[in-house]
Amino acid sequence: PEILGVRPRMRSVEDEGYDERDEERERDEERDTASDDVHRDERQIRLDTDRSFVLYPVDTSIVDKEAMQEKLNRLLTALFRRHPKLNYFQGYHDIVSVLLLTLPEEVQLECVEKLSLHRVRDSMGSTLEPVLGLLRVTKNLLRLADSKYSETLER
Repeated sequence: PEILGVRPRMRSVEDEGYDERDEERERDEERDTASDDVHRDERQIRLDTDRSFVLYPVDTSIVDKEAMQEKLNRLLTALFRRHPKLNYFQGYHDIVSVLLLTLPEEVQLECVEKLSLHRVRDSMGSTLEPVLGLLRVTKNLLRLADSKYSETLER
C-alpha cells in the first residue's frame, strides 16, 4: 500500500500487513522506552512534547492532544535510547510530529530513525560544526549561482 504517495519499497520500510516482524518491532520499542539507560536529553524532550499539538490538529479534544503528546514523547524517547550518541535539538519534535500524524503507527519509529540517521544527522551531533560547514558550502554555491543576490544577503 502507498502512504502519502510513497511506495514502501522506496521508503525502505516494509508495510505488507501485520506479521511477526511487527511483534518484534513492538517488543524493541517497548524495550527502548523501558530501558534504564535514560538519554541525557529526555528532560528537554518531555518539556517540548508537553508543549506540542497546541494549534494543530484543530478540532481535537484536550484528552486526544495529551494522548498524542505522550505518543510523541514515547517515539522520541525510543529513538534516543536506541541511538544514545544522537543529540536532541529544539524543534526536532515538530518534525517528528508530522510523521506521527501522517504515518501508520507500525512504521513511525523506523521512519523517524531513518530520517534522523540519514537526513538530519548533521544537526544531531554534539556541536553545530557540520551544519556550519554546510552553510559555508551553501554560501559559496550561492555566490557562484547568483552573485548579485549573494551580495545582498551578505550585507
